Amino acid sequence: MSACGRVSGQLKQSLLACLAPPNVRTKARFMNVHRLFSWADRLLKLSPAGGAKTGSMLARLRACMDELPACKELIQRFRGDAQALLACQQILKTQGLSHDTLAQCQPLIGEMPSTLVRREFEAYLARQLTTAKTVGLDQIGLPMSSDAIESLFGVAKRHGVGQTQDAARIALRLPALCGAPTREEAEQVVGVSVARQREMTATYTSLTKQRREVLGQGKTLESLGQSQGEPHVELLPSSKNRSNHCTIINLSIDYEHQYGPHLAPQQSPGVIENVGPPEMTQAAAT
Repeated sequence: MSACGRVSGQLKQSLLACLAPPNVRTKARFMNVHRLFSWADRLLKLSPAGGAKTGSMLARLRACMDELPACKELIQRFRGDAQALLACQQILKTQGLSHDTLAQCQPLIGEMPSTLVRREFEAYLARQLTTAKTVGLDQIGLPMSSDAIESLFGVAKRHGVGQTQDAARIALRLPALCGAPTREEAEQVVGVSVARQREMTATYTSLTKQRREVLGQGKTLESLGQSQGEPHVELLPSSKNRSNHCTIINLSIDYEHQYGPHLAPQQSPGVIENVGPPEMTQAAAT
């Protein structure tokens, strides 16, 4: 890192400024340091073995390289490990960890030049696959990242929520974004009348509904303190407090033979049941 910083200072404000290293984002995960190693490897390839004519561009480049040539072995080994790990990460993030995805990662893991990193990564995947077997997801794929869930909530916030980011309305729309609905489910939704929708949503507290009533219909502020029905948004305990919670949430493995997300038909379409402990308070997320 120090050598790259010194090289960057010599390349900038010169004829070789286009070869300056990329910026390292200190707030990003791992600071994107693999991009810096990729840049260093490509820069060293611009300086082949042999002499350079005095005053030539190659001679100027070599004068700016500082200690990068001495780090060539480290650069190549780190870049090889990072490329394999990033490729495996992409597979596991999109498809989850299962026997099939583990088989896809094995050739990439075998190409990693560092024996210690390769063994640690294989041991990590073996431990996680044991967890996948425990919850019955070793054939379907154990989610290895929350990016898909975060993206789902992000899409739900943009569709039909309005200026007020209402957690209750977002929760009602999430089932429509989970997997491909079947024809039976679509017919079930089409058969729900507007009156039935209003009857169903009127029992739940909604920021949008409260805003419309207080600002539009002139209701008093005291109406905001009235509880309306059973909330369908629960605040799940965080990981550091979950082990001490009196209620233990058990994962079901009845879906181990299913492939992909499936929506169970309900008598009241579009309503997500409570998934948290009953004593937790309602959360309105923005």
